Amino acid sequence: MTISSGSSKAEDPNNITVRLITSTTHAFTGEKLNKNKHNWCTWEDSFWQSMTLSLLNEYTLPDAKQFMPDKETHPIAYRNWQQNDRHACAFIGSAISQSEKIAIGGAPRADASNFWAMLTARHTNDGPIVQINLICEAMNICAADDTLMTTIDDISILMECMFAMGLISNDTLTNFAILQAYSSYQEIQIDIQRLLRTTTKEAPITRGDIRAIVQERIDLMRDIDSSAPTSIALAACSTSKNKSCSKRSALYCSVCKATTHTQQYCIREGGGMAGKLIEESKAQRHKDNEANRGKGGGNSTGGGGGARIAVTHTDTNGKAFISYVDCWNGNYNQ
Repeated sequence: MTISSGSSKAEDPNNITVRLITSTTHAFTGEKLNKNKHNWCTWEDSFWQSMTLSLLNEYTLPDAKQFMPDKETHPIAYRNWQQNDRHACAFIGSAISQSEKIAIGGAPRADASNFWAMLTARHTNDGPIVQINLICEAMNICAADDTLMTTIDDISILMECMFAMGLISNDTLTNFAILQAYSSYQEIQIDIQRLLRTTTKEAPITRGDIRAIVQERIDLMRDIDSSAPTSIALAACSTSKNKSCSKRSALYCSVCKATTHTQQYCIREGGGMAGKLIEESKAQRHKDNEANRGKGGGNSTGGGGGARIAVTHTDTNGKAFISYVDCWNGNYNQ
């Protein structure tokens, strides 16, 4: 795409500075770009080859527009450049998945340079949580008889995508190990994942932040029934259709995005107890919980105003049992 210097003379039809690219002989036939498949690294490499062989790659460069001919002095070249730019957009759009198009608000029909920059930013600036997810995905790959060689490539591709998002920090690796350790406690894992989504390079999530989330979930489970084992308490709050338990498992703080408390008890800036200690927040919640319990009526089981729910489990011999767990009906929300 070589552009000659501007001239006051009329454009010479036999010496057009930008020729129209009328056909693409190297159409992209690989897997379409899809963020859910984390295939940016492999897609970008193979797609760029097709784009270059089709003579359209220069329209995706950051400085592409500075080579656009002058509309007044080179009208034919200008129209050709515009058409080639639209051609480049269509070429990119044909190589990305429908979900990608929806996510970016539709594939642009002009300005291929901006289109390419938008895709690059979308797939390379995901942050630590996506890096952690890629590591988890790679760690879960197991070699089998028919994948003894391809397993190496599959893991390498995932790790290349992870490193393409930037240097992985000590905090990210630590958070990955912590997240994996709670695989048997889905609600705690979800809480940690939600917290990690808020991390940035400027404000990373620390072990102390995660520790506070886990402690709040433990306190929440103990509140359901202090005499029940942790696993039963968690199951009671997770599986019960009782409305009060559903409310408690749906707790959400608009300040720190945690699901173990509401904004009223959050100690972060903007929370109802900003600047306070975690212990002070716990004490206030406990005080409010006791006050709410005192307002509720008793029931036939003496459970302090809460309904009992059934939790089914089996012993090592396969014999089924049903444990009845009290679930108080105090209003924990604000």
